[in-house]
Amino acid sequence: MAVGDDVDLFGHPMTVVGIAGDADMVLASFVFMTHAAAETVLGSPDTTSFVLVGADDPAAVAASLDAAGLHVVPAATIRANDLAMKGQAYTAAVGLLVAIAFGAGTMFRDCAHSWGEGGWSRW
Repeated sequence: MAVGDDVDLFGHPMTVVGIAGDADMVLASFVFMTHAAAETVLGSPDTTSFVLVGADDPAAVAASLDAAGLHVVPAATIRANDLAMKGQAYTAAVGLLVAIAFGAGTMFRDCAHSWGEGGWSRW
């Protein structure tokens, strides 16, 4: 996929306008789009769960949003949560690989032991 490519997202034609370099994971993918596009694609207006906002003065924007009764999460917290989620995903994957390696090692040991006792010649 590259900038300028046309994609079909849940029956809605979209054009790739950018690619986020650090927004990928092994077990998850992310799509960034405008608020209006998200409501159209998902067919669920007025159901926003969060909006990412960039600003020249984050503290002032956060204070303004907080005063309006909106929950503000600083970029540093989002970054930390993202790293924690990636860590959990990688921990699960590594745990599975360790279990597979342990099982394979046990099977190899048992087969080698049987081979040494002439077990294979009995087949």
